[in-house]
Amino acid sequence: MWISNGTITITAAGGTAPLQYSIDGGVTFQASNTFTGLAGGTYNVIVTNANGSCPVTYPTVTLVAPVAPVISAVVGTNPSDCGVFNGAIQITASGTGALQYSINGGMTWQQGDMFSGLPGGTYNISVRNINGTCVVTYPAVTLTAPVLPVINNVVSANPTGCGTNDGTITVTATGASIEYSINGGFTWQATGNFTGLNSGTYFIAVRNTDGTCSVMYNNNPVIITAPNSASITDVQHTQPTNCGVDDGTITIVANGGTAPLQYSIDGGLNFQASNTFTGLGGGTYQTVVRNSDNSCPVNGQSVTLIDRTPATIANVSSTNPTDCGLTDGTITITAAGVGSLEYSIDGGNNWQAANIFLNVPAGFYTIAVRNIDGTCEVIGSTVIITAPFPAVITGVVFTDPSNCGVNDGTITVTASSGPNTEYSIDGGINWQTSPNFTGLGAGVFNVFVRNNDGSCLFASANNPIILTAPNGPTITNVASTNPTDCNFSDGSITITANGAGGLQYSIDGGTTWQLTNTFTGLAGGSYQITVANDDTTCLTTGPVRVIEDKVAPVISLVTTSNPTDCGVVDGTISIFAAGSGALQYSINGGTSWSQTNQFSNLPAGTYAVIVRNIDGTCDVAYGNVTLTAPELPTITTVVAADPSNCGVNNGTITVTATGTSIEYSIDGGITWFSNGGNFTGLASGTYNVAVRNTDGTCEVLYINNSIVLNAPNAPSITSVTQTNPTNCGVTDGTITITAQGGIATLEYSIDGGTTWFANNGNFTGLAGGTFNIRVRNADDSCPVTYPTITLTAPTQPTITNVAVTNITNCGVTDGTINITAMGGSTSLEYSIDGGTTWQPSNIFIGLTAKSYTIAVRNVGGTCVTMGNAVIITAPVAPVITSVLSTDPSDCSINDGTITVNATGASLEYSINGGLTWQNSNVFTGLPSGNYFITVRNTSGTCAITYINNPVQLTAPAAPVITSANFTNPTNCGINDGTITVTAQGGVGTLQYSIDNGATWTQNGGTFTGLASGTYTVAIANADSSCKVSGQIINLDGPDAPIITNIVATNPTDCGNTDGTITVFVNSTNAVEYTIDGGANWVSSNIFIGLTGAGSPYTIGVRNVDGTCEVTQTGIIITDPVQPTITNVTST
Repeated sequence: MWISNGTITITAAGGTAPLQYSIDGGVTFQASNTFTGLAGGTYNVIVTNANGSCPVTYPTVTLVAPVAPVISAVVGTNPSDCGVFNGAIQITASGTGALQYSINGGMTWQQGDMFSGLPGGTYNISVRNINGTCVVTYPAVTLTAPVLPVINNVVSANPTGCGTNDGTITVTATGASIEYSINGGFTWQATGNFTGLNSGTYFIAVRNTDGTCSVMYNNNPVIITAPNSASITDVQHTQPTNCGVDDGTITIVANGGTAPLQYSIDGGLNFQASNTFTGLGGGTYQTVVRNSDNSCPVNGQSVTLIDRTPATIANVSSTNPTDCGLTDGTITITAAGVGSLEYSIDGGNNWQAANIFLNVPAGFYTIAVRNIDGTCEVIGSTVIITAPFPAVITGVVFTDPSNCGVNDGTITVTASSGPNTEYSIDGGINWQTSPNFTGLGAGVFNVFVRNNDGSCLFASANNPIILTAPNGPTITNVASTNPTDCNFSDGSITITANGAGGLQYSIDGGTTWQLTNTFTGLAGGSYQITVANDDTTCLTTGPVRVIEDKVAPVISLVTTSNPTDCGVVDGTISIFAAGSGALQYSINGGTSWSQTNQFSNLPAGTYAVIVRNIDGTCDVAYGNVTLTAPELPTITTVVAADPSNCGVNNGTITVTATGTSIEYSIDGGITWFSNGGNFTGLASGTYNVAVRNTDGTCEVLYINNSIVLNAPNAPSITSVTQTNPTNCGVTDGTITITAQGGIATLEYSIDGGTTWFANNGNFTGLAGGTFNIRVRNADDSCPVTYPTITLTAPTQPTITNVAVTNITNCGVTDGTINITAMGGSTSLEYSIDGGTTWQPSNIFIGLTAKSYTIAVRNVGGTCVTMGNAVIITAPVAPVITSVLSTDPSDCSINDGTITVNATGASLEYSINGGLTWQNSNVFTGLPSGNYFITVRNTSGTCAITYINNPVQLTAPAAPVITSANFTNPTNCGINDGTITVTAQGGVGTLQYSIDNGATWTQNGGTFTGLASGTYTVAIANADSSCKVSGQIINLDGPDAPIITNIVATNPTDCGNTDGTITVFVNSTNAVEYTIDGGANWVSSNIFIGLTGAGSPYTIGVRNVDGTCEVTQTGIIITDPVQPTITNVTST
């Protein structure tokens, strides 16, 4: 359908109205300048005056009509399965611009031409331009969903006997075209009849033959039960006890089945009635149990017996004893084995766990190693430990020195040893390679020999060797005495010596000699003692003897302090001296002595200072020192004169005293004056006279004190009372003066006499301040002063600071205000409600959020100072709006997430109840578990918990492998091994794998048709999650023998039947042989009595159990050829 709704509006001016308008080139005109209902096309615009004159043309105007889109194809894709919305409609359309598409007849539109996620149903196709114009429809498209089959009935029958797979399951279902499964959908068949089934658990399912609409049986699983078979409950074993010993055992514990049970450990090849197998060597044994009638063989676990492994001795190292007589040799055995080892160096008689043997003497040692449990002893090599060979002294010859003081003695040592011997004659301190020692003086020598490596020290049996020279004198004692006092030379030295004849003595090292042994008159000094024979030969030098002079002390300083006052005995003398030891001190010329150098409590006087040593020697006199006491002054007269008038200070006191230098006082010694004792200008009053020396000593009070000066009559102030102003800025203070005496009416002043009032002493209306009180006679005479009076007005306090702490958390009223104020006339009171209430503390606690008005006043309520208003704020609690979570995608995979959505200014989030926090609201990498959501401000305030805590993340449930049984391939090249995996738990129909998850199948865990090899069992949930790896299973089919060579020998002569065929085979198993293509088999590989008549021979080899036959054809034995006589000619 085409719509003509285009418009043209012509705007023109001038001419003769009303203007006429045309859009068809002047064919028709109209008075309106607007043309509507126009179709697309080209229009020629003309305008004329009202009478048609003066036509004006305008460039051609083209109206372009929208172009309708064209639907070229619509392709529908049906939903792929029952209940699955994955149908799709693809619309292919073209147009002049972008298009919109609808599949519900234009009720809703989209810009994409693909509609997906559709259920089965009928869809009305429409396409239009992006601006909504030109709607084009297309025939309805119908998407058809598969039809769900229905299971009507399931009938099962158990196997008729143990080991008989003749159980059946019959499934009846309705549907168009159906296929059936009894292993949960792992495999399918076209019929509902399943036969040849063994006992087990079966999961019934049906589906359409196109694979859609799989339906599980409501009463799954269907269990088929076979007759009773034996059950292996335990397999016990003991390992071989030693290397080369086959005494391992296996005991199979089984119950059930038909007794008596039969037992096998070779996978069922051979059975016995006893459940215990003995005499076993290392190897892998497959246990099997069957009923007494040979039925229902049950595979048990595989048992591996391990032969004992002997250790291997890799190396033996040794070190010899380091010296003769020492047993510090070592032997170190390096060996490898299975487990810990024991070691022996005496051929196995004694053993130790350490591989290093210490303290080994020289000898022959047989090395052995065995396992720690005493098994598998291995004998190693013999190790020889060798000790050093000692040198032996066979003789020592010596000669004495030829004379006293001559060093020409000798010692010669003879020893039986090798070339590497060292010699010593000083007990081994010094060594030389020569046995000859020369240039020796008299003395005692100890002869030793040793090897040059320091080993095998050997002492001479003749030690010590004594070389004797002619006798010289021997000094046995030297005695001395020191000088007895300073500057005395009365010391002495006495030498006691022995010799062969007369002796001479010297104390100057032999410079001078005397025949007597005593030296006297000696001063202090060092003396070298020497004694010689009377001919001065064979000098014997003795010690240096020191004679010590007495040392006099030295006085470096004497200090004194005089008595401090008259009649005081506190003078001191301090003597500073140094000497060679302790000293004694005297200040009375040596009459008495003291060991202290301080003398105190001394009166004035002259003292003779002397110092000496503690033993009373070496007196040193310093001279006299004098201590002087102050001189006491004397008051001889005191003359006083009164003031001449009231208020006139012209009284005098004159003091006369004797003394050297005196000062005077009239206030009892409080103040002093050097005025010659003349005091003038004195007021009436009481005075106390005293004199003393000008240095402050020897104060003397006048015996007739006190001295009273009397003035004419003056008033006296008996009391002054006051009241302070009652408040800041108020002048209501008072002063009341009470006075008596004087002359006539008294006058009063409170400003120090500037102004006077005859007001009986009453002053009112006073402000705070200091007032100087005066009272005088009416004639202005005799003013009397009173101590200053101070009126104190209350002081206005000043607020210097207001500190506010806001509320720390939501729901808490812990705001505080701390007011700092100074001034005021008393303690202060504080208010935060503008003065309505007050408290003595400046700190307000437990406050809520709001505005507070600060005020301070004196404690009596005076002088209120208003402060500014302050505001306490509280934190705002966040609000949790939602919590979104995703569970972990797989078992043991921590990829769960929690997203917490909350409102607030600056937040942090926790999923463990607030133990830890983070700024992000998204938590990733989470395992399954319960999480407690909490949100708070980043300041740590206002923590709120999620109302629906805990949030639980749940990972898929993991299946569990309960068993994995297998059967090996029965023959070479035959892939009939099986693995049966039993599992439980998990989610959905489990998936099974025997290549550790490389490929998966939902076969109920049964794998057949398997070749020999290594298989790794794994299971997973139906959605491939929660993979669980199980045991590694080795399927081991029979090993085929290998024919390595065939040797044939022909018969040796015509008619002989002595041809042979020998077959050489490489095989791990016992084999049997045939040369007639398998008609007959023998255990021998040598065939004899053969002729060419049987050629060619077909050689066969197989295992003795008939498996793995290997053949080789075309083996030829050739009989010798009988010659033929064709002619015989004779002459």
